[in-house]
Amino acid sequence: MFKSLVEFVSYSDFASRVRKLEKESKANSKSFPNEELEKFLSELISCRHVISRLCALCENSAIFQDFVLQKRDEVSDICLKAFHKSSDNADVDVIHLMKLITFLHRDGLITKSDQLLDSILKLLTSFWLPPQTALLSGNTVLTILLKKSGQDPTVFHQLFKNSLQFSDLEIFQLSLLTGFMSVVPIQFLLYLSPSREENSAEYQSHLLEYLPGILYYCQQSSPLTFQHFYLLKLFAAKVKDSADHLIKLRIGDGEAVFDKYDGNSHVNYEKYASVDLPESQTGKYIIDKINVDKVLSLCIGNVENQCKGIPDLCSDIYRSILASCQINWTSADFKELLENIIQSTLKSKWTQKSKYFKLQLLVPIIGITESATRCTDLGPGLATSLAANYITHAGIVIEE
Repeated sequence: MFKSLVEFVSYSDFASRVRKLEKESKANSKSFPNEELEKFLSELISCRHVISRLCALCENSAIFQDFVLQKRDEVSDICLKAFHKSSDNADVDVIHLMKLITFLHRDGLITKSDQLLDSILKLLTSFWLPPQTALLSGNTVLTILLKKSGQDPTVFHQLFKNSLQFSDLEIFQLSLLTGFMSVVPIQFLLYLSPSREENSAEYQSHLLEYLPGILYYCQQSSPLTFQHFYLLKLFAAKVKDSADHLIKLRIGDGEAVFDKYDGNSHVNYEKYASVDLPESQTGKYIIDKINVDKVLSLCIGNVENQCKGIPDLCSDIYRSILASCQINWTSADFKELLENIIQSTLKSKWTQKSKYFKLQLLVPIIGITESATRCTDLGPGLATSLAANYITHAGIVIEE
């Protein structure tokens, strides 16, 4: 039955054959006998490229997924052995290894979770590991930490901080923080902290704890500069997601909307979803004015960054932060921020690319009529961009 899966030429070819076998099985209403599955897996373990084969089975067949999960202890042993081979760059695709380990934790912790976690952390200190592979490994680390936390946000954040202390290598920190922004759910990020006002509380976010480090690396010259700005983009998107979710919560009728964890109050999302917050409770401290200024200034300062893709990332970051402020800040605070940006835009010259950068983000917010009223030389200014190659594209974007 499994003769078509004996050879392994490439991952894509093997995955295609797995899908074909699954399709034929469903078409004929036949299931894979357990005895044959057992024999197939036993033979597979001794084959070359076993990690890639197992990964392909799990990614392309529901039947094989269930069977591999039944054999999770045996498969985790295979994964642990693979780390020794990966250190020698021998027959192990680390990306497939990480995907397989993540899959093994789909339903919770496994017997070898701690050993696998330790092996991944050590792997992330390897200088030969490509950046994209390291970033995927960071996602796997965070998946395991979430399972280890038992759905307790306080336990999770302590586990994560402990993991960050494992190494201060740039790629290590980048990988774990990228995993944090990619994998951690909103429920684990927001908490209520006592306010300066008596008997009140303010929403705050764990996200801000990691912003200084993210900004630091974005300001350094590094081969990983693009990845650091991409991390900042993930941060900004997470801030916006937090703002979107927070606006659906409320404090009312003397009922608490949070659960206590070691002194921190984490939002209870199940009870208070889809309810508007009063303006006084809109959680404007999700990201404060000082940090907003830091992020937006960094974006403006890198509009003309020569590293491919960074100006586009800066545009996405700037847009997400503005959207977060528009959602969560009071109307007065957001208008003040917007007015400051408008004034700095008006004062800048049409020969500066940053002027077009800010205009293309402001126009959708304040509208073309208001933009033309405030910026009386908008038409002639955009015409200026057509005469200079380095700002032509920026001017066209605004005109569109």
